[in-house]
Amino acid sequence: MKGAYNEARADAEGYVQAADGGTLFLDEVGELDLQVQAKLLRLFETHEVMPLGASTSRKVSVRFCAASNVELRKAVEAKTFRSDLFYRLAEVEVKLPALRERREEIPWLIASALADQPVRIAHVSLVEEALLRPWPGNVRELTAQIRKAAVAAHAAGKSSVRAEHLDPLAGRGSSSEPAPKVATAPSAPAAAQPTKEQVEQALAETGGTMAAAARKLDLHRTQLYRLLDRYGLKRGADDAE
Repeated sequence: MKGAYNEARADAEGYVQAADGGTLFLDEVGELDLQVQAKLLRLFETHEVMPLGASTSRKVSVRFCAASNVELRKAVEAKTFRSDLFYRLAEVEVKLPALRERREEIPWLIASALADQPVRIAHVSLVEEALLRPWPGNVRELTAQIRKAAVAAHAAGKSSVRAEHLDPLAGRGSSSEPAPKVATAPSAPAAAQPTKEQVEQALAETGGTMAAAARKLDLHRTQLYRLLDRYGLKRGADDAE
């Protein structure tokens, strides 16, 4: 409120007041100080805020959406996050898997990252190399490194972004050693690949869903396509041509 402190020359809405009638997103809620957690819990219970410098509280109607990289259940056990606040926030939970657990999205994420770059075409070697890396920084890391590779390809006068333009340490983590490039690596022995029977079983167990079958076999969907063609098997209904 105006006059609450020396620099307060006019009334100003806080974030909760500004979100009245809408949704307030709380990013990294697991990092909140315990005292702030207590205030947030009070807000959930009373639906009221007390502006700094005001003498009366104000009613608000706000829906909250929170995100955290911290496992909040473990934080509750460690007593760094209030259990009562956790149960208030956890009425509906959505867990986003790490990028390494949904590799089928990588080709589309690469295409999106290149959409506004000087070189917009992804060579197959780039896609294959990206599929082999764990990407501990998830989508943010992949996007940043693909854009960096596009700049390198442009500087080299290339019309497509290739595996050679990707930083050797990108997507590996700080302690990882660079692996051989996909384009020059020897082919994996046939014994290391799923057998026809294993592919058939995976398709049967997943109801013919290609993405689910590929995850079950620890393959990218394009690798599963090649195996289906090699073994003379039909694609699942969701990917039939």
